[in-house]
Amino acid sequence: MKKGFLTFIILLCIQCSWGQTATQEAFDKACHCLAQTDFDQVDFVAIDSILEICIKEGLYTNWTGVLEEQGTQLGDDQAMNQLATKMHQYLTKNCPSFQRYNERLAAKKITVVRERNPADTGVIYTLDTKSRFPILNLLTNNNELKSFYWIREFDGSSRFFDGIKQYQAIEVEILWNTIEIYDISTKQYLTYKEIYQVEELRKIPQKDLNNRLKAYKKHLKSTRKSKIK
Repeated sequence: MKKGFLTFIILLCIQCSWGQTATQEAFDKACHCLAQTDFDQVDFVAIDSILEICIKEGLYTNWTGVLEEQGTQLGDDQAMNQLATKMHQYLTKNCPSFQRYNERLAAKKITVVRERNPADTGVIYTLDTKSRFPILNLLTNNNELKSFYWIREFDGSSRFFDGIKQYQAIEVEILWNTIEIYDISTKQYLTYKEIYQVEELRKIPQKDLNNRLKAYKKHLKSTRKSKIK
């Protein structure tokens, strides 16, 4: 009885390993296909089609075996989504070429965002949380103070939940867009520069930061004096 049960377990494990081999073989072949491309030399327009070709090449190697392992069949959308998730996780962890693909894809998104949205670069001067919407005041590289409104969640907004202290010595790029919001008290639409994205660029040496702040305060002081006159 015990011997028969042990044999059953061994056979079951062998079958599991066969199924795993089919899926892993598919994932590895997709990775091998991606490795044939130098993504640094590929135009943005082509990178998605290359990934699609490599995924098909990997999965179609032993498609029947992969489906058997997943316990599914074509037409099961939920199972296909789960397989896609597993493949993405595997390639992200084990495939350098897929990692490079992701880097290029991220660069592509940033390029598109920059084409569609104006941007200003500088250091975060203050974060005002007492207004209707939180305001990030940016001291730009041109020694101007510009205000941007935190109206909705944006990429990386959680960084500023506890304030801006640890980011004051970081040069950032704020990408923004113009939005109109109806103000019930004035019965008018007010225009805001809404933050779309804040990207950290580089750490600024404390001496350079102090000089930048001093220059702005000096400029602000002289401006006030000229207005009084």
